Amino acid sequence: SFDQNRGCWDLFLYEDIKRVLQDHTTFSSRKDSSRVDSIVSMDPPDHTLFRSFISDSFKPKKINLLVEDIQRNTDLLLNDFVSSKKLEIINEIAYPLPIRIIAKLLGLPIEDYKLFQKWSQSIVNRPNTNDSNSYQNNLRQVTKSVMEMDKYFKDIVLNKRVYPKDDIISHLASIKVNSSLIEDKTLYALIRTILVAGNETTANLIGNSVVSLLENPNILLQIQRDFSLLPIAVEEVLRYRSPVQCLVRTATVDVEIGGKQIKKGQEIVIWIGSANRDESIFYDSDSFRLDRVSNPHLDFGFGIHRCIGAPLARLETKIVLTNLLKRFPNMNFRGDAPRKISNFFVCGYDKINVSL
Repeated sequence: SFDQNRGCWDLFLYEDIKRVLQDHTTFSSRKDSSRVDSIVSMDPPDHTLFRSFISDSFKPKKINLLVEDIQRNTDLLLNDFVSSKKLEIINEIAYPLPIRIIAKLLGLPIEDYKLFQKWSQSIVNRPNTNDSNSYQNNLRQVTKSVMEMDKYFKDIVLNKRVYPKDDIISHLASIKVNSSLIEDKTLYALIRTILVAGNETTANLIGNSVVSLLENPNILLQIQRDFSLLPIAVEEVLRYRSPVQCLVRTATVDVEIGGKQIKKGQEIVIWIGSANRDESIFYDSDSFRLDRVSNPHLDFGFGIHRCIGAPLARLETKIVLTNLLKRFPNMNFRGDAPRKISNFFVCGYDKINVSL
């Protein structure tokens, strides 16, 4: 359907959305032809080139080498709450863990993780509002965070070029394209995207998993009896409470979708969260179930823009949940109900209080 106020199309059905995701020629990721902010808003051949620079760092073989590090960091975080018997999932475990891991992969100082968290939340957690003043204030805050991040990255990149190490920033800072180093603004955008995407989706996936399991005690009990079911549960969380709710594409030509004529240049918002609840694809789609024979959710995307960090997000979530459920088998909600993020781009919570 076309929204006159927003001036864009909304797509809700699974097959339509899958078509858009896999056809990058007709449906471009670029919002502005004059500039590209990050790999997320690139089309081939740029996307293919820049994705190749970082893809090796996120292959399952390399990600599996992080198991001990993820386990150690999870232990360190959870040890603080053994005596208190209470925990706030989002800010005390769901954010600190993935942001430390992605910082290490990038080659950023892990002790600055709270700074990275502040910037990430500023960029991603935009409030649902039609108020122009709130929108402008939020835009200013996002711009401020991006400028602060780029200033921070500048010194890091300069240091890595002189004293390179075995990390993603050192690798990116040394790459030459057509005999020249990657332009600084593009390099900063790549680092920024990896940092933000590398912790935001995982943090929300961890939080959404805790809520989904505590809401379904029978399923929780099944998993506590057989932890081999946990990966299935995580996939169901990705479908049922999709951390990424929507993406935006732009039509490069006049095209028909679902009997509607979309003009060249018009924006299309593809609602991943809706596609993952499409009853023509998912039986009993509004229920959280472990017995799905097939679960082809689209939360990590589809086609060339499929999330490169998906194996890492799955691994971190599995390790965190395993430790939480084994250490604290009687974990349950505490106090006020979990507080959802006020942002239609993502599904997540900014506070989940539990007793241990």
